[in-house]
Amino acid sequence: MNVDTQSKGVLQFPKTDKSSLGITMPYAVFQVYLPTGKPFQCEFRVCDDSSTKRRLIFTHSSKGIVKNQLHARIPSSLFRRGIWLNLSINVKEFFENCFSDSQFKSVDSISISAHCKCRKIFFMNSPIVDTSQLDDESQIIPEIESWEKD
Repeated sequence: MNVDTQSKGVLQFPKTDKSSLGITMPYAVFQVYLPTGKPFQCEFRVCDDSSTKRRLIFTHSSKGIVKNQLHARIPSSLFRRGIWLNLSINVKEFFENCFSDSQFKSVDSISISAHCKCRKIFFMNSPIVDTSQLDDESQIIPEIESWEKD
């Protein structure tokens, strides 16, 4: 999916509020280009273990984390700009830190309101490997216990 949200305004999954994604994996990954100096906002609607719906809003208009009973605003100003990147957000950890009385159950919807280009959005059970600090000659080799059989 290659979506330019500048021309469409808002990218939302699912398209209507009547259905739910029901994603239980904690890591949301966006392959995205965020232009320098342009606003970025991403909202996750999350269901907790008691089926209460709450929102995590990553927004350019927030200077710090602001928590209410049903939503939390988190600054998106720390996201890298001006390059294509794999933006990985641990939705479960943000949810449980912002709403300490609840347990993460699932992500019901995602909406992006921004000037950005988005190639893919996917979820993972474990974090992606951060390669942003590696030079061109470095490689990451995963540790596999089965390689050490003697």
